[in-house]
Amino acid sequence: MQKSKTYFHHWNQFDEMGLLVGLKRIPRESNIDFRSRIINREKYNSTKQGLINFISQQLYMDSYNVTEKKSFSVQNAPLSRYQYDQIIDPDEEYFAPQVITEAGTFTFDPSDDEEKIEISIGDITWYLWKNIDYTYSRLFTTNSAPSSVVIKYQVYINSDLYVIEESNVIYSRDEDGNIISVVKDED
Repeated sequence: MQKSKTYFHHWNQFDEMGLLVGLKRIPRESNIDFRSRIINREKYNSTKQGLINFISQQLYMDSYNVTEKKSFSVQNAPLSRYQYDQIIDPDEEYFAPQVITEAGTFTFDPSDDEEKIEISIGDITWYLWKNIDYTYSRLFTTNSAPSSVVIKYQVYINSDLYVIEESNVIYSRDEDGNIISVVKDED
């Protein structure tokens, strides 16, 4: 003859704390798990990280941290208008640095004499920093976190002008040969 186990829940201090913060115990939830939910309740909100924290907790998984990337570094320093004017008889016109995102194309005005150049479309702003000698830094920053970014800029290498395009998206192929894209995870 096989006996079945019956689960009985006894109200305790964790249920009291849960009541105070507005959390109910999940059926058959242990005191340790309920205590963890009570402690971590402030990490649950409507942000991307907050939703990941909540869903991970509900599925008994470890949550991971999401960072919203707002700084992008390019491989070469973009050619500034000042540097372009130093070139004798350039073959091509000057190309101002651009950032292309889903929000639009941000073109940096080369005549701006400020320490940083600021371009806005709506409530999204991109910044390009200048060095003391009027050259551009390799760092582009923004107040939003775009899903995909293409940065176009001009460089002068071995007496030739080039327009370089860098993207935070890597294109590759899956097992079936279909083209897929993955966003780079840069520091």
